[in-house]
Amino acid sequence: MLRRHDEKCRDVRAEKVVIFNSRYAVRSESGEAKSDPLYSELSRADFVIRTEDEALRERFEAIKKAIAGRLERE
Repeated sequence: MLRRHDEKCRDVRAEKVVIFNSRYAVRSESGEAKSDPLYSELSRADFVIRTEDEALRERFEAIKKAIAGRLERE
């Protein structure tokens, strides 16, 4: 399928692709995660949480509080 959509992949012939996550992944030396610089708009805390999962709801509520706290400081 990839060969049909990308000319650079016309010679790719793979029957099986195996991907695995490793807890031994190499981390960057800086220790800082890079963020996408293309998003300059600020987050808003007025989103609606639509889930029945209580653990997930608590995580989103924490995110809302963090966003709201940042907005109050600015």
